[in-house]
Amino acid sequence: MKKSLLLMSAATMMLATSCSVSDDPQQTTTFHIPAFNHAVDLSTGEVAISNTNYACSFELYSQKANIVANDVLLPGGQKVNFSAIDMNYTVEQLKESGVELIKADAAMPGLSTGGDIRNLKLNLYRDINWTGIILPGEPRLVSQTYYPVLSFDCGTNYTVRTFWPDVTFKGTTTTTIPDKEGFKNDGIIYRVVMDLKDNRNYTASVYMFNAKFAQQMPALNIVLKDLPVKFTNRGYEINAANVTPYLLEGIDSKNEDGTPAEVTFTPFPRFPFTTFSLLCYGDMTSATIDYKVAGMYTGAFSGSYLPK
Repeated sequence: MKKSLLLMSAATMMLATSCSVSDDPQQTTTFHIPAFNHAVDLSTGEVAISNTNYACSFELYSQKANIVANDVLLPGGQKVNFSAIDMNYTVEQLKESGVELIKADAAMPGLSTGGDIRNLKLNLYRDINWTGIILPGEPRLVSQTYYPVLSFDCGTNYTVRTFWPDVTFKGTTTTTIPDKEGFKNDGIIYRVVMDLKDNRNYTASVYMFNAKFAQQMPALNIVLKDLPVKFTNRGYEINAANVTPYLLEGIDSKNEDGTPAEVTFTPFPRFPFTTFSLLCYGDMTSATIDYKVAGMYTGAFSGSYLPK
């Protein structure tokens, strides 16, 4: 049974609790949360992408949270640093998935350093679902503790949201064939792995696991490689045309010693994607995907990488 890291910390550290001068018990747990930032200049629509760590501290008795941010890049090159203190927080276990969620927010947070930070909102998810598939050359960008969904306004001109560049979207895909009833499938999952090393050429590979577009069709594992990623003031977009997918073979195979066999990527030209579009807006945790395949199938997906 999964247990909260915060609750476990409270239980195991009770005997070692420190006390203040007023003898109020204190026990603070701090996580250094890696995150990728999407900052927007509201007056121009210009976007800046950066990555940093957020130090998130939770005092277990007072139920107060502090958030420290450093070097969050804004459009134009300015960097933001701040320490938000004494925010109320809650910890809950999501019933359907069992995932732990920590929530904190403040319209006007108290600040010990920095200034004019508003509408600060933090959701931390622990143990979100991944595909469980490790692919050669595609190491998963996995957080060691929690996955952050954080946003705040900086002054009146900038807004910042976090996103994660290796996510697996789950939801419902509906595919149609001309003159036939649509086919709904909740089993197709879409993993998006971004390459953000070159800010002049952001790309992503989109994996489609258990891709089955009609009842009589076998399930396939395929990938669309090196698609262009465009960050806008709304979020990010992946749009491409006339893409030859690769068929992933050997995903479920094992070597004689029981280790996973090497996965092979085989071009699959008889199944071309005439168009492909992925839009991720809002808090950048959900996506809509539309595509046309082999001149026959039209697919539409909507889902999230976070549990309900």
